[in-house]
Amino acid sequence: MAEGRSLSVRLRSTTARIAIALLAVQLASVGTALLVIRNATDASLASESRDFVREMQLDLQDAFREGGYPVLQSAIAQRVNKLGGHDAAIGLRDAKGRILAGNLQSWPASIEKRDDWHVVHLQRKGDEVPVEMGISVWRLPDRSVLVSGDALEEEQRIKAAGERALVLASWTWWLKACGFQALGISSR
Repeated sequence: MAEGRSLSVRLRSTTARIAIALLAVQLASVGTALLVIRNATDASLASESRDFVREMQLDLQDAFREGGYPVLQSAIAQRVNKLGGHDAAIGLRDAKGRILAGNLQSWPASIEKRDDWHVVHLQRKGDEVPVEMGISVWRLPDRSVLVSGDALEEEQRIKAAGERALVLASWTWWLKACGFQALGISSR
């Protein structure tokens, strides 16, 4: 007779209520932990990218102050060659709009909307499509513009992995709850 009890009767038992409460606490704990880890990772990656761009921009500004455009263009070429496959974007455009140095395929107007750190889509030489970049802009005295940037592709991959982990944890909890139901929680 106990085997034929309905689900509603099983859920009214103290054991079932405790099991459900434990499952809910476990889900809340795992979900909260994953969200905290995700937010901390996002903040850390964004900070690293901003720091990388700031350092690159300061190095290039120092090169300009040392010897003007010839030294700056040389420093840009060295930086592009040194970084190789790294996700950096560097561009120097003169006041007339000509790209003088760097690895940018094109120069969209969105680059110069703000000087501080911001995100735009840029296409570097060799890229098939534009990619999301965090960039910083420096305006030189003669209205030339120096852009330093870092591709945010790795950050996107890590965010996606975190979201998959959150979904997996949710499904794990759900399957566990279904398993309790399938096993039949008794009040004994």
